[in-house]
Amino acid sequence: MLTMSFAAEFRRLEMTLGNFGRTQLPIAAATALTRTAELGRDHVKSGMPHTFDRPTPFSVNGISIVPARKTRLEARIFVKDVQAEYLRLQELSGMRQPKKRALITPAAIALNQYGNITRRGLASAKRKKSTFVGTVKGIGGFWERDEEAGTVKLLARFDGPKRVTPHPFFFPRVEAVMRRDFDRLMGEAIAWAMRTARP
Repeated sequence: MLTMSFAAEFRRLEMTLGNFGRTQLPIAAATALTRTAELGRDHVKSGMPHTFDRPTPFSVNGISIVPARKTRLEARIFVKDVQAEYLRLQELSGMRQPKKRALITPAAIALNQYGNITRRGLASAKRKKSTFVGTVKGIGGFWERDEEAGTVKLLARFDGPKRVTPHPFFFPRVEAVMRRDFDRLMGEAIAWAMRTARP
């Protein structure tokens, strides 16, 4: 899982602020931490189209948060488990392993609007009489035979494990938001807490 946590320790400040520190400061801190996490999540999501070619809504919506509470001064930004299976390789690099016998890499097969092979598209290609699975000139994959021209065209190739070149999209953007916005949000939250505190 890709996760970054924002935590705050205000024990010393609570003691110096007396009753306000014990009652209002944790609420202000939880508000600031949660708002920072929300901005970090939004910054990661809005930046994904600049890092990846047409990321799917499923991938973008995999970025989520756990808000802070006044009893737990920590907020987390994370990538949900299913999306993290493949997005962690984009962030950290590593070997992409086939789920079955091989990775299927498109060559001349129909793709969806996000540039991916769909199950329906692959099934449609398999049903054609002109399509066959085999190895031509050392390349294994799905091929289409043109009987009139006497040629074959590679539709999709079979590949083994591949090393993924990293395209960091998560940690740099979250860290940028934390450095840029947390102090401001904390100040705003404390000011709000002081305005709304009961005398």
